[in-house]
Amino acid sequence: MQAIENKHGQSLRFNPVTSQWMRYVAIDQKSFILRVGLNNKLEQQEIVIQRLNYLPTFIALFFVTSIGVFFFVTSLNNRLKIRYQKLKPRVQAKTSELLLLQEFGKFPQILLYHDAGRISVIRSSRNLAEIKILWGVEEWFEFGHYPLDACWDLRKGYVHPQGPYDKLIRCNHDVNEQYNTICIPLVAQGETLGIMHIRRDNICDEFDDNDRQMATSLAEPVSLAIANLQLRDNLRNQAKENGRDRVELSDQCIVHAVVSNNC
Repeated sequence: MQAIENKHGQSLRFNPVTSQWMRYVAIDQKSFILRVGLNNKLEQQEIVIQRLNYLPTFIALFFVTSIGVFFFVTSLNNRLKIRYQKLKPRVQAKTSELLLLQEFGKFPQILLYHDAGRISVIRSSRNLAEIKILWGVEEWFEFGHYPLDACWDLRKGYVHPQGPYDKLIRCNHDVNEQYNTICIPLVAQGETLGIMHIRRDNICDEFDDNDRQMATSLAEPVSLAIANLQLRDNLRNQAKENGRDRVELSDQCIVHAVVSNNC
């Protein structure tokens, strides 16, 4: 009927004679109608073959995508490692500051009594003092570190108070000379580990002998806290070095054993 109406037609029917699904195609040739039956299995096989022809393309696209994702993840991982290495010193420094602040939990009233303060730790190279803890105003020190000879308490070896009128013996690290300040050396086990700087904005509120005694008593636990932190860092670094040495020694033993067996 489709061939008569549209000059061609097709249908999918089950052939009870062959017990197979057949696709019948009919074409109207005016004087006669050409009718052909095709086994549906052959049609399905042709569809499968056509789909298999696209399989290499899909596999190639899959591998290209996988390689691209691999390089992207590797690049991202490398960037994260570089970022971590850059942030690691800052994290360690902040961790040391937090540990110091935990140690200072016993003295909040004494610290808050003053208008500003700085705690500097001497570097292992013994050439600079680096500010680790600060509170109060921020424009007191020009930089975050200063040479050791810039502070008079390190030159003298004991507490050094100074006021607005002390011009000759004023510390070079103090860029603002309009306030009363006091510098206290932080000493533990006979070694100077750092300096504590305390400032009062009131010019008339000078540091007297009682203030010096209070500053000295305050510096003792701070010095012990810094010494404990440095000891922890040294032990941690030593443990890492020992771990690397054990790994290297183990590798050497393995290589030696392999060489001996080959011989």
